[in-house]
Amino acid sequence: MKNQTAIDNMNIKAEDILNSNIQRTLDSMSKQIAVLDKNATIVAVNRAWKIFADQNGLYSSNYCVGENYIEICKKASEERRRLELETVEKEVMEKTEGAEEALKSIEQMFAGEIDTFSVDYPCHAPDEKRWFRMSLISFAFEDDLWIMVSHENITQPKLAEINLINSENKLKSIIQSIPDAMCMIDIDQNIVWTNDVATRLYGPSLVGQKCHRAYGRWNNICHNCIVHKTFRDGKVHSGEYAHFDIDGNERILSCSSSVAGFDESGNISHVMEIMRDITEKKQNEKFLKFMRVAVDTTADGVYWINPDGSIKYVNQAVIKYTGYTQEEITRLKIVDIDPNMSESSWSDHWSALRYLKTIRLETTHRTKDGNHIPFEITANHVAFEGGDEYNFAVVRNISERKQAEREIRRLSQAIEYSPVSVVITDINGNIEYVNRKFSQVTGYTREEAIGQNPKILNSGEMPVGYYKNLWKIILSGKEWRGEFVNRKKSGETYWESASISPVIDENGKIAYFVAIKEDTTSQKKIMEELEAAKKKAESATRAKSDFLATMSHEIRTPMNAIVGMSHLMMDTELNDIQYGYLSNIQAASDSLLSIINDILDLSKIEAGKMEFESVEFEWNQIIEKIFNVLKFTANEKKLELIYSFGKNIPRFMVGDPMRLSQVIMNLVGNAVKYTKAGEVSVHTELIADKDTTQTDGNKEAKGKETITLRVSIKDTGIGISDSQLPFLFTPFTQADSSTT
Repeated sequence: MKNQTAIDNMNIKAEDILNSNIQRTLDSMSKQIAVLDKNATIVAVNRAWKIFADQNGLYSSNYCVGENYIEICKKASEERRRLELETVEKEVMEKTEGAEEALKSIEQMFAGEIDTFSVDYPCHAPDEKRWFRMSLISFAFEDDLWIMVSHENITQPKLAEINLINSENKLKSIIQSIPDAMCMIDIDQNIVWTNDVATRLYGPSLVGQKCHRAYGRWNNICHNCIVHKTFRDGKVHSGEYAHFDIDGNERILSCSSSVAGFDESGNISHVMEIMRDITEKKQNEKFLKFMRVAVDTTADGVYWINPDGSIKYVNQAVIKYTGYTQEEITRLKIVDIDPNMSESSWSDHWSALRYLKTIRLETTHRTKDGNHIPFEITANHVAFEGGDEYNFAVVRNISERKQAEREIRRLSQAIEYSPVSVVITDINGNIEYVNRKFSQVTGYTREEAIGQNPKILNSGEMPVGYYKNLWKIILSGKEWRGEFVNRKKSGETYWESASISPVIDENGKIAYFVAIKEDTTSQKKIMEELEAAKKKAESATRAKSDFLATMSHEIRTPMNAIVGMSHLMMDTELNDIQYGYLSNIQAASDSLLSIINDILDLSKIEAGKMEFESVEFEWNQIIEKIFNVLKFTANEKKLELIYSFGKNIPRFMVGDPMRLSQVIMNLVGNAVKYTKAGEVSVHTELIADKDTTQTDGNKEAKGKETITLRVSIKDTGIGISDSQLPFLFTPFTQADSSTT
């Protein structure tokens, strides 16, 4: 009964509305309209609503009047969720999408949150596609809140909109597919539109900027601006410009400008500028120029050879070494300059090159004047688009390398057949090379030695510290020299002198070690024998020296008595004859004492105990004493003793007068002894002096002078033959052994 009363009340309200002017107004509208009361119940629909329901088979009692619109929307929303689970077509789901949004909006309207709402949705018939716009408007009537729901067929404008969007998208796709940057510029040089390429190139904030600021960051228009030209004459213009990209990098662009729009007066209002980035192309062109220069200036020769063997191009290096001009050599074939290549062998070479792609070989080239030069060639097969094929060959003059190889072979042979052992090891001491002499000395073959450590020769007779010191020296980069007692493969020991040197690489590090070794076993034996002979000779010399010293002392004792008694007798009264005899005895005694002193000096020299005095003396007195001693002998032989001297000889000197006297006495004495007639002359001259004067401020200190005297003894005696000159300073040897 309660529900029936509510329906009756609703009908009364609906009837009041239908009888009102509102109903007549609704029926006059072309839109399908339903009116909802405050409970969302449909209380009235217009004529268009009913006609649409009849035309589309939407049958319901009283055209949904009395039904709750919220419930209708909920059913449509549940249907959408069901369709989602069944994954149906998008168009079917779109039909129910408007219901969900309407449901939410009605709830918001009754809550007083919104007053209006509108949504477009598809409602396709089996034979056509249709779109509708649902609008909700809330209004107050007789103090109650009402909602008017309208559905309007917007198929025609929707189709026009879709077609426009499709056209725009198509145009946009075409524009976006263009790889060049595009900017539309108005007459004030402002950018009003850009494509994505331009945005990526110059940045996202291009629109609204002056083009010259956006492209080049300049305050004024570009020099020779093509956009300005197009605005002036309406023609298409092009040019190349340097612009700056978003990262500040300079880019080279090929630009073209054309008219893009007119204003109401028919004047040009917009210009489209299309910009193609040719930076890479320009860089490639520049690189190609660099490469051409590099190829033409490289020391290696470069050939481009056609498949038939004809020469297409050569660089300057080829022109230089062949003597041909570019025009001359490009009229030749490779067989004309390569004496090792014939037409048939070229055909085989080309076939192999096409298969292998790269071939390396050595050959010779014949120059224009007929000379032959050895070359190393790297031939490469190069194929370009369009079918062109070439032999790109790089040739290198290997004359110096061939010469070096010959020298290396000679050096290798010299090392291989060297009379000494040569061993090369790595930095860890592992043997990498031995020559033949090594194998001959040690008994190890090359195969046995390589990979081994030189420890295989260790005899165990050398101290461990000896080898540690060796390694310490060579690892410091220095050369080591020394001797080893090594052991051969047979077990026999032998002496070996060695020089081990580190070899430094280009990085300053030790690359390997080279040892030069020589078997010194026989030399060691000879040295031991010589050492024994030396000791024996030294023992005999000492015995001789001891004998001479003893004899000298024994003779000196009676001689001292004779000299002493002679001096005493000369102090007595004597006649001239007696005085002369005693003088001769005195002179002979002095001479004998001098001989004894010489013998003692000889003993001192052999014993290494000779010492020299440093006392002041007069040089003339030494000569005078010598002449006084020898004058009696010279008078008896009727020889003339002559003394002469040069300039600037100092009167006083410092030295050992006794030793000087001994030397001069021996020389002059021998001259008198071996001269039968004539004269003996002694000449003294100064040949060098050195002033050691020192200067200290304003004071000058006179130092000692070192002088060199030359004493020449000349006689008219028997002389010395050329054959006897080599024995001049041999002890106890005379030019004439018969002379005593």
